[in-house]
Amino acid sequence: MRKVHHGRKYLGRYRSKGQEHEAKVGWDLINTDLFKDFLHLVQSRNFSTTARDRGMSQSTLSRRIAALEAYVGGDLFDRGVQPVALSEA
Repeated sequence: MRKVHHGRKYLGRYRSKGQEHEAKVGWDLINTDLFKDFLHLVQSRNFSTTARDRGMSQSTLSRRIAALEAYVGGDLFDRGVQPVALSEA
C-alpha cells in the first residue's frame, strides 16, 4: 500500500460495520459514521462508553477519531482530562 494518494497524506485503513475504509487528509468525502462517533463521544465524554454503544473496540474508536481530527486539521478532544472534553478547536 502506498503512503501517498493523489498528493494527500495516507493515514491508514480501518473497518466499520464490515466495510473497509481509508482515512486520508484532503477534500475527499469522509465517512459520515465518523461524525456520529464524534457526536456520541461529545455526549458521553468517555471513549469506552462510546465504543461499546457504537459496536467497536476502544482502539478502533480512537483511530476513527484520529482520522476525523486529521481531516479537520486539529485536536477535537482534550484527552488529558477525565472525562474527555472538547478542545478549544
